[in-house]
Amino acid sequence: MTTTDGSSRGTDRETGEPGRVGARRARWPSGRAKRSARGSRRGSLSARRPWSSCSGCVVWMLVAAAVVGLGAGAVLAFDPSTRRSVAAALYLPDLSPAMTVRPLTFLTPRPKRVEVRFGPTERGWTGWLSLPDRPGPHPGLVVSLGVAPAGPHDPRVVELADGLARIGVAALVPYSPNLVAGRIEPEDVAFEVAAFRYLTGRPDVDPERVGMLGICVGASLSMIAAADPEVSDEVAVVAWFGGYHDMDTLIASVVSRSAMRDGAITPWTPDPLAQRVVAKGIDSLLQRTSETSEAERARIADSIRALRDRPTYDQALAILASLPPSARARIDALSPSEHLGGVTAPVYLMVGVDDRLVPSDETTAAAEVLGDRVVRHDRFQIFTHVDLDRLDGVRSTASELARLHQGVLGVLTAIGATE
Repeated sequence: MTTTDGSSRGTDRETGEPGRVGARRARWPSGRAKRSARGSRRGSLSARRPWSSCSGCVVWMLVAAAVVGLGAGAVLAFDPSTRRSVAAALYLPDLSPAMTVRPLTFLTPRPKRVEVRFGPTERGWTGWLSLPDRPGPHPGLVVSLGVAPAGPHDPRVVELADGLARIGVAALVPYSPNLVAGRIEPEDVAFEVAAFRYLTGRPDVDPERVGMLGICVGASLSMIAAADPEVSDEVAVVAWFGGYHDMDTLIASVVSRSAMRDGAITPWTPDPLAQRVVAKGIDSLLQRTSETSEAERARIADSIRALRDRPTYDQALAILASLPPSARARIDALSPSEHLGGVTAPVYLMVGVDDRLVPSDETTAAAEVLGDRVVRHDRFQIFTHVDLDRLDGVRSTASELARLHQGVLGVLTAIGATE
């Protein structure tokens, strides 16, 4: 396949779409231990809903900080590290649905936005690409959303991707048919790898400066893809926000309504979307299994019924560990815990501590395994799942925004943005 710009890894077409601006007491099981033993449409970027009260002074504090940063950047315009810091500050308002003033929309030209196709022709995989309105080659990020994601024209998706393009980063938001349908399938890892391959294959993108940014389930799939031998040595950075570390512990948390919190199993109320997604995933163990034995199928069916019967956290883990090999293979294929050894890129981990779609200690577990590959691990109070909308207290918000700025800056530095 040939692109309109001469690339040989996919096709893209102009859409004319302007976009919208606007007690460790209970332990984490290892892979080996496991083997042995919209109505509301709140996905990774969810449909708009009434926001919690947002202090006006906090909002304008963000704007003022960005304007001050812009002035400093003008004085030190030739210093790449300063330019990146200013760019990161100016980008923060694009991460918050509560922000009505977005400095980048006034200070930078509108990016070019195109729909692209990638991967095998028969797959029909698509995504939306936001490109800087300046000559390349550009650094790039594959921005992967979660289950039941907001649509490509949702203002938050546009602002997220276009904001990156406005500070010089080519941002590709791929749309997995499975995730759009509310499912998570092993083939979604190949989908992520293909999206990365497409972006690095474009002539207007620098293949040595491309990373992966994942949100919710997209964070977990991005991490697994970054460990794939086909691309692991090429991924410049992995930025994770609110992903799950282990499919077993995620399922156990949702079905038992309890989760790890600071090393202990505590009550946890999962969001209805998390319950629906896990229910579909459990059903798929039987529907998509390759087992032909009636006895094995009956065994899987019994396990599914047991998981639906509100087991405890530990009981759920035991049920999942006892599944036959074909069902276990599906779960392990979608568990970052089984693949983190292949990740070579620097990693930035972020999570909202009160997340009801994915327990926040899933990120803690990933950090423990990744070790010194983690550059930063930040836990925030200002996020509802992955929405930056809890901007209530000036002092605490300022502190957390400063940490968020450092995380964004680190990712931009890893891909050489604004150089």
